[in-house]
Amino acid sequence: MPPILVFEDDATVLASQPAFIDAGLTLAIVDRNGSLRCGKRSTTIDLAAPDAAWAGSALYRSGMLARFVELVRDGPSVQFVQSVAAGYDRPELRALQHRRIPWCAGSHNSSAIAEYVLAEVLDHFQHGPARRLAQVERRWAPAPFREVAASNWAIVGMGGIGQEIAKRARAFDARILGINSDGRPHALADRTMTLEALRAAPAGFDVIVLCAPLNPSTRHLVDAAFLAGLSPHTVLVNVGRGALVDEAAMRAALDGDQLSFAILDVFDREPLPADSWLWCHPKVRATAHTAYFGEGGNRRAVDQLIDNVMRLRMGYPLRGAVSSTCLGIV
Repeated sequence: MPPILVFEDDATVLASQPAFIDAGLTLAIVDRNGSLRCGKRSTTIDLAAPDAAWAGSALYRSGMLARFVELVRDGPSVQFVQSVAAGYDRPELRALQHRRIPWCAGSHNSSAIAEYVLAEVLDHFQHGPARRLAQVERRWAPAPFREVAASNWAIVGMGGIGQEIAKRARAFDARILGINSDGRPHALADRTMTLEALRAAPAGFDVIVLCAPLNPSTRHLVDAAFLAGLSPHTVLVNVGRGALVDEAAMRAALDGDQLSFAILDVFDREPLPADSWLWCHPKVRATAHTAYFGEGGNRRAVDQLIDNVMRLRMGYPLRGAVSSTCLGIV
């Protein structure tokens, strides 16, 4: 049975999951020097002949993505890459375009990210920081709060993450506007529209959640013109990519009361520098790209990998495959 190509630190995650062990899968491991081994034996990509590759979390943090993609590109037997990341805008991925190797975006983090969004919006609506401070100071301070029920949400990007957010917000009786590429109806949205239509009429929303991919049409989607059209009570949530938002324009909107509050888990520059204004602005909740970090993530990621490996070997369509023409376009 062909092995799966994986970065050495991610191999530990795979080997710890019972589902992976039960599936009887083996590994071709890329080490930090860019060398390849099967078991304890050094090898080459041609001799190892993996039919699938897994781009895990450790790979993205390691600085080894370009080398990993190079091995995938040069490995004639590799049929697809399963990524743990939902995004596919890394420039290193351009090397895969000419071979048209399917890149399968991760969907296992969708539920964790959706829980993050609901938790942070609820905490803001219900004045969580003020409540916690009142407890510390032993002050009896009842206060009204904003309800999610009957609030209007625009969810920009109705992929796996957007759908999970919509599902949870609807459970609180929020009204959902889904933003997708062509405005087609969606079962989890009360209505839908295109991105162009949203740009033309961004007002009227209590919450705008960004979970769209980054590409030329979405870069700086939230710019000065977009922000100028918002209702001043709008809360902006970004769990997509930092570059979806013009951060300088957002700061001006927050300071000028054009935007009520921003909940941000992604930024133009990561890690966010310690001297960034975003850490200390009173109208910003900044977290360290942590929305995906649910405790069930590894298990779901491995399940997704195994599912697609079995689909490949049985001749079924892969799930979550991204067109090769989309890779590295930003």
